[in-house]
Amino acid sequence: MARGHKVSLYEKESELGGLTLIAAKAPGRDGFLDVQRYQAYQMKLLGVDVHLNTEATADTFS
Repeated sequence: MARGHKVSLYEKESELGGLTLIAAKAPGRDGFLDVQRYQAYQMKLLGVDVHLNTEATADTFS
């Protein structure tokens, strides 16, 4: 990463976005999907280790 850190992201759902995906379903709010796409793209560029369908628990890191 930019400062030498190794970053891992654990997402319980099958895609990234969280509340932005819910907000994008409201009328006139489809621009929220741009936020989700941008953030996912940036994580790829930065080499973030993304784990979808994986809930982060204490057991995940032991």
